[in-house]
Amino acid sequence: MFVEGLGVVRHKLGEQRYAVLLDLAARAMALSVADQDDTNGNTDWGRTLLLEMEDVLRDFRNRRAKGNLLDEDGEIIGN
Repeated sequence: MFVEGLGVVRHKLGEQRYAVLLDLAARAMALSVADQDDTNGNTDWGRTLLLEMEDVLRDFRNRRAKGNLLDEDGEIIGN
């Protein structure tokens, strides 16, 4: 579901940032699947990747907001 949400804002994120986020999401999912019972530590690594995704999105939003940069929809992301 999260990956589909990224697709909705893909044009705002840009292709490079979108690709980074998709990669992180895929890796986090694979780690979670490999540790469904939360017994081998992979789930913790997956959570770390999710936090990294959050950082990527926060940095993007903050840069746009600080610069008062409008997106394609005429909105300032982060405000």
